[in-house]
Amino acid sequence: MNKDEIKTKKDFALYYQSIGLNIIPVGANKISLIKWEVYQNKCSTVEEINRWWGQWPDANIAVVTGKISGLVVLDLDIKHGRTSKEFKIPATVCAHSGNGGEHFFFKYPTNGHIKSGSAISGLGVDIRASGGYVLLSPSINETGGIYEWIVPFESKDDLAEMPEWLKKITVDNANDKKWLSGKDGVSEGLRNDTCASMAGKIISSLDSQLWESLGWELLKVWNQKCSPPLIEKEMRSVWNSIKTKHILNKKEIAPSAKFTSLNDLLNEPEEALNWVVDDLLPMGGISIVVAKPKVGKSTLVRQLALSVARGENFLERSTTKGKVLYVALEEKRGEVRTHFKLLGADGTEELGIYVGSAPEKANVWLESEIKAQHPILIIIDTLFRFIRVQDVSDYAKVTSALDPLLKLARENNTHLMVLHHARKMSGEGSDVTLGSSAIFGTVDTSILLKRTQNGLRTLETQQRYGKDIEETILTFDQTIRVVSLGGSKVEEDTKVIKEAILEFLKPSKEPVLEEEIDNEVEGKTGLKRKALRELVKENQVSRIGAGKKGNPYLYSCFLVSDIYAKQENENVL
Repeated sequence: MNKDEIKTKKDFALYYQSIGLNIIPVGANKISLIKWEVYQNKCSTVEEINRWWGQWPDANIAVVTGKISGLVVLDLDIKHGRTSKEFKIPATVCAHSGNGGEHFFFKYPTNGHIKSGSAISGLGVDIRASGGYVLLSPSINETGGIYEWIVPFESKDDLAEMPEWLKKITVDNANDKKWLSGKDGVSEGLRNDTCASMAGKIISSLDSQLWESLGWELLKVWNQKCSPPLIEKEMRSVWNSIKTKHILNKKEIAPSAKFTSLNDLLNEPEEALNWVVDDLLPMGGISIVVAKPKVGKSTLVRQLALSVARGENFLERSTTKGKVLYVALEEKRGEVRTHFKLLGADGTEELGIYVGSAPEKANVWLESEIKAQHPILIIIDTLFRFIRVQDVSDYAKVTSALDPLLKLARENNTHLMVLHHARKMSGEGSDVTLGSSAIFGTVDTSILLKRTQNGLRTLETQQRYGKDIEETILTFDQTIRVVSLGGSKVEEDTKVIKEAILEFLKPSKEPVLEEEIDNEVEGKTGLKRKALRELVKENQVSRIGAGKKGNPYLYSCFLVSDIYAKQENENVL
């Protein structure tokens, strides 16, 4: 099924079934509407899905986890304070649950068996595998909470392998300890697997300097116990494979860094700071755009891409005209094409576009494109679709993954912008970002997009260079899908509060205390005081009293007209 055709829950159910998921109907109370146990061993059909959602059009959609769908789901419950920040989680398909928690989807392991379970690492950490199911977007729970994708499920190829820590506490797997059961030798059919397990045990137990002198000799002693023993060439192949894997998993520090003397540092010339977007995006820098889904990240950066390619202003800031590369890893090709047409692109702009999955060896591919095309700006939409980090919450791993991108930007004097998803729960600054704070620590400019409760979009920046943009309202032209800066968020909030104060005061026949206004009008206390004083200054509200104990300030609207009337009478006389 084409994703553009998806409108109803039945359409979603059929789409999920088409990509290999075993789908069943579930009520808002998370209880299956059918006898679902049989579907742990057989897949639902298109006919069954049509019949179920014909009977229950608003039924929630659940996927049967485990081997039948090739799926394991880690369920982190926010009610118990459990989030992805405390675990090493690789980049993979993930979603927000109806109660604000997080679901991380992984491939079911080829070896071993995993049962669904609760509190596998304390309260609020559950696993859904064999014998379980999980609700999918756009399901809604009993309290109205919506299940929505953070990284959408489009293909099983998007699933990461289960992290090792999760395997250790969930997988019923004897393979990892074959060395123990086979320590006294094994028969012909078990030799290779046991040899790999034994080699891994020996290598992980010894210092690397002893691998060959002691470790290899120990493996040869074990091999002589097998019936018959492996030929040495075959055993050496297994040993080298395990050794190479172990080396690649270790982090080695090359002794190539050199110190600069203080005298040389002080005598170095000042570096000129040039801008792709004036006072916002530095050349040779890296930036991040963070927002929740559907707030407008992609819309904003496509406008940026075209502005730079044309040398036109962006958000009231001048740009340096140059080649732009836009990497769209989550967007549909038609959506990208339509938006650029609406923006008025005619194809003469120096703007290269890639739409699809991240290429193999993405960093190498991007570096070759930079060398060939010399772009001034590169936009990657989104970050963790481009770099496959084993654990998005691990500071060291995220930093390590970002370093090659930072190096590309610095060495080629281009600006690299990445898009990233915000957490569902509210937060400020780096706290809104899904995953590690290492992301904010690496970038030069952070652009935060938000949607307020009254539907307004806002933008603010945190910058290493240039002046931060305070939280500012974004205006959005629905016709051509262009955003522009409006007034500051503080100004907009103050305006709304001023209107609310006037609405409260006008019906009152007696002056009221500031405390009464504070209790009746919604908003931040500081903004309410600011709004009230501005109204007084603008003569829309009158204030009497001395503002002291026994003679407090009193506010009203009706006294304003009396004051004006008195002034008019005095002028006539």
